[in-house]
Amino acid sequence: MESPILDSRFIVERDDADRNFMGVPFPDWSRAHEYGWAANFAAPGREVLDAGCGDESLFKWHLASTCKRVVGVDANPIILDHDGLVGMVRRARGDRAAALVERISRDHPIEYRLADLADMRDVGTFDVVFCLSVLEHMTVEKQLATVGTLAKAVRLGGHLVATIDYPWTNPLALIEAGRLHGLVPAGRVTYTPQDPDNVGVGSNHWGLRCYRFALTKQVLGG
Repeated sequence: MESPILDSRFIVERDDADRNFMGVPFPDWSRAHEYGWAANFAAPGREVLDAGCGDESLFKWHLASTCKRVVGVDANPIILDHDGLVGMVRRARGDRAAALVERISRDHPIEYRLADLADMRDVGTFDVVFCLSVLEHMTVEKQLATVGTLAKAVRLGGHLVATIDYPWTNPLALIEAGRLHGLVPAGRVTYTPQDPDNVGVGSNHWGLRCYRFALTKQVLGG
């Protein structure tokens, strides 16, 4: 796959944004852009891991309806409570979203694992490991350790696909942590934190910007 989709960079306002993701409105300041980009890596036949799959986040159910197999890992026990998850979706996104989640969960069940991402073990390997808007909620040390555990779950030729909030994270440090564990950038890497077109500039009171990166585990000779 050679495409600008593989480039690691700040998400900008002109990027595609799916503000009606899975038929559900997404007014969030960055989520529509994040999901719109990350969804490019979901495809039939792929086995994927959603690391930090969260509670009402709909992305894991998009993966379930698209990919061959989905494993969701999170430290929050709510992921093991189906009714609780559906209730959170209903409160956050409405009845239509909750009904959609019920249907997908029935037809395309997700395999949930309760684990701390920095100490995740025995989950296997995957074509794509997704980690969307998760790392910024950790200490710097734990961010770097988590990149290491996620790297172990990426198959040869596979990808780690992540989004992070800046300046709560250091994108280049995380990309370098990936290198230390056998992952290299899948495309070009650019770093332009002052670009006024970056998603988030002026749209959230934290002053955050959203960075995306795609790393790959190369086959020998790749």
